[in-house]
Amino acid sequence: MKKSKEVFGGIFRFPLYLILISLYFPLAVFQSNFSLFSFDSTLRTLGFSTAFSLVLFYLLSKISNVHSAGVYTVFLFVALLAPNVAVGFSLACFFVVFFLFLSEKIFTFGESFTLSANVASIFFLGMLLFGFGKLGLEVNTLPSDKANDLVRLSEGRGFVETPDIYHFVLDGYSNSSVLSDFYSFDNSKFEDGLEDLGFLVMQKAISPYNQTLPSMASVMSGEFVVKPEIITPSNPHVLRVDWGKQVTDGVVPRLFRMNGYSLAFENTGYDFLSYPIGSFVNDDALGYMELGPFEEYFLSLSPLKAAFSLFGDESVVSIESRNKQVRANLSSRYFESVPQPRYYYSHTLAPHPPFSLTKNGETTFKYQDFLDIGDGDHMTKGDEELVSQYKQGYIEKLTYTNSQIYTTLKYLVEDVPGNKIVIVQGDHGGGAHLRHDSNYRTCHKERFSPLYAVYSSDSKVFSSIDSGRPVSTVNTYRHILRYLLKVDVDLVSAQAYFLSWDRPFLAEPLAGQENALCQIQFSSSD
Repeated sequence: MKKSKEVFGGIFRFPLYLILISLYFPLAVFQSNFSLFSFDSTLRTLGFSTAFSLVLFYLLSKISNVHSAGVYTVFLFVALLAPNVAVGFSLACFFVVFFLFLSEKIFTFGESFTLSANVASIFFLGMLLFGFGKLGLEVNTLPSDKANDLVRLSEGRGFVETPDIYHFVLDGYSNSSVLSDFYSFDNSKFEDGLEDLGFLVMQKAISPYNQTLPSMASVMSGEFVVKPEIITPSNPHVLRVDWGKQVTDGVVPRLFRMNGYSLAFENTGYDFLSYPIGSFVNDDALGYMELGPFEEYFLSLSPLKAAFSLFGDESVVSIESRNKQVRANLSSRYFESVPQPRYYYSHTLAPHPPFSLTKNGETTFKYQDFLDIGDGDHMTKGDEELVSQYKQGYIEKLTYTNSQIYTTLKYLVEDVPGNKIVIVQGDHGGGAHLRHDSNYRTCHKERFSPLYAVYSSDSKVFSSIDSGRPVSTVNTYRHILRYLLKVDVDLVSAQAYFLSWDRPFLAEPLAGQENALCQIQFSSSD
């Protein structure tokens, strides 16, 4: 007993706080973005930050005592890797370390300081982990089986038909009317090409929401996931995690899996979607040594970003890795390797920011303010010049997207054998005139008018759609399941709701407005 106390006391006399602090910062960033990254994506960052601290501590302990070396290590860690630290503060940390080192005979750090710092860091890390526990409990208590009328209609029935399903989501892709009216771009060549392949292109399609996850969760469940009368979790992170699960492992994917389909997904390169156990996932686009989504984000918040920017436009963010993922997804033939009948889902961040691809697919850093995955006024700040740059970058990436996805769709329709249903859609429209937290200042026509085109080997699947009338993307699988189950399936009305970024659990009916609002630019002070 006495020996164990000595061992424990000896450990506590070591500056453990430098390890705990190196864990705290990545975990704090993850917690504040809980719904956008998976915990697995933080592991390499946690390992790197810990190893960085230990190596730095080892080197500093060669020229100072262990207690002082621990203090110097923390200051240098904050100066180089702590998120959201101003460059001036970072430089101040270097000055403090230099000053303390020169004044070691006056300012000394001993065991008592180390013990106090260890206790304090354990407390703060413990509070952070307690917050994780609460979030995890909320997520794990969400119902895994969402009962809705599609589930009830399918009970006791199997699919009569089993065509292959291919669902392509092009993030932020607006319809031709929006592109013409607000982006001065003629997209008729691409849409005419789709029609020549046999696609039905809906010119009046409506997205249910202005955000990706609730929009696609609604499509994949066949019903609106947020309405004024629906009670949902009030924690935005928990809500987004739930929506992400509904996209890939909700009502529709489960129905297909229950009917013998192989589920296959293209990895988006981002963590807002997770993939069910037993599904096929194509994640070969990026190598192990390339930065992952969380690593890019964490390093982009650190003072190192400013240091890297001195050596070129790429800064610390691996733009080329993101571009590789987009190129791979748009031209992928991964679906051919998946056993039939197959359900294939591909979500690509195009033409959505980052605007780092030219119309020829080359990497560009021309749009410096749009090299992250943010959208709307998170990027444009309501500034007229930035809105103009947004539109230019958007059209460049869209032009490349068109050329690549059209080639893939042509190959799929003409050369891949078997009966098939193909959906190509934007989850929502573009974001040049999006105000994330203002229903009244958002251009609804731009944001809620996505590209929406469908194809089927059997024309009966979508025969009831009137492409000249408003069409809700939420009805996508209601049409398909009506055909596969040979039962009557009611359609939902073509409604849409605005969700603010910070309070997505409150669904607001779209505010009445004129399209002229879409031409108005707001100053950043609005």
